[in-house]
Amino acid sequence: IKEDIMLVDFGKGDVAELNLSSLRNASKTSNKEEAHIIKTIVETRTEIEKVAAKLEKWDTAKDSIYPLPKHKDSIGKTKDGEMLHRTIAGDLELTFVYDCGDRYAFLSEKNLEEWKKDLFEVEQQAVQNLKHSKTEWEFHAKKSRGMITVKEEHNVPCTSILAIPSKVRELLDAKGYKNKKVLLVAPFQDIIIACEASPQNYMNAAATAIIAQKTLKYSRPISNTPILIDENGALSDYKDSNIPSGIAVIGQVDKKTGKTTPIG
Repeated sequence: IKEDIMLVDFGKGDVAELNLSSLRNASKTSNKEEAHIIKTIVETRTEIEKVAAKLEKWDTAKDSIYPLPKHKDSIGKTKDGEMLHRTIAGDLELTFVYDCGDRYAFLSEKNLEEWKKDLFEVEQQAVQNLKHSKTEWEFHAKKSRGMITVKEEHNVPCTSILAIPSKVRELLDAKGYKNKKVLLVAPFQDIIIACEASPQNYMNAAATAIIAQKTLKYSRPISNTPILIDENGALSDYKDSNIPSGIAVIGQVDKKTGKTTPIG
């Protein structure tokens, strides 16, 4: 073995080389700190293997699966293939994750093959787990708009409520939005802005989301495109002749002509 090269045996014939000299130069650590880093690497790898073992079987994985909305452009690939997902509306996709406690493991098509399940069955289970979790949402309503947040989070963010549109509708109806179409936009995973549906409110909500993402030091940005929830709790794109489909336009609506004048 070369000087300053340590072999770390993860078991099952899986051995990795750690270059301690590079580690020391990069982080300027002491031997004690190096030992701590190596221990952390080993513990993390062991935890990953435990999660992988649980994910192999549906019976050991199903109770820890949750829905997680993401922006369509952030849908990527896991080591086992593309993230499992379906479209919500606008630029939002619903992905599915395994709750590891301090992080998520995104599910992929390979998981469906191993479990012999389809996307619908996985979503049903994820929604059921979310309903039975300790997550509680609340709607803070003001005169012209409101904000959905979580009172108590159970390792899933506020936006997970979009997997249960009936719950969103319940919160809205209880605070003065009954029988009204409502626009929803989630600038961050922890907040959903809500306002009554109209072209002007669409642009105001989009502008608010864009400004919030640029000015607030928040860790989980997601979307600035409002989507519509109708009186029955169905989610869809918001379509209006004054607003180009899928584009968040900032501007003013002329009260006489109804036409939109973009700003900038």
